[in-house]
Amino acid sequence: MTERVRDADLGTNAAAVAYNAFLALVPLGLAMLGVAAIVGGSEAALDRVDSTLASFAPEPVRRFIVDLLVDSETRLGGQHGWLIAGSVLLALFLGSRAVAALQRALAHVEDRVEKRPLVQFRLVAVGLTVGGGIALLVTSFLLVAGTEVIRFL
Repeated sequence: MTERVRDADLGTNAAAVAYNAFLALVPLGLAMLGVAAIVGGSEAALDRVDSTLASFAPEPVRRFIVDLLVDSETRLGGQHGWLIAGSVLLALFLGSRAVAALQRALAHVEDRVEKRPLVQFRLVAVGLTVGGGIALLVTSFLLVAGTEVIRFL
């Protein structure tokens, strides 16, 4: 097993996975900018953010964050829907490339040849990316609100 792993050149494969995963963070950041623009366009949401920040952040930090949210709405001019949709699709494509690189690396370690058609291979990668993203969101939510969910149940 050790020889198979050593001969598989996992350093190059790990670099491909990491490159594609980090590349997917750029459009994901743009999607977050679109979400910030939505929050910046709603007076009620801004008030809620400000009141939440008031419990732990000093006034200059609160002003900076609220001004940043308002400025993002001003700069996007109501085009946040297109930005979010395009960014999420691009992040999904790039993230699925990371999963595809991981699939290729695992197949290389096991000395298997990929026999699935390219479309099926990419659809599996996209499905695994979406599943991983959902698992990450659920886990993040449970870390933040887990005790409240348990109390509710």
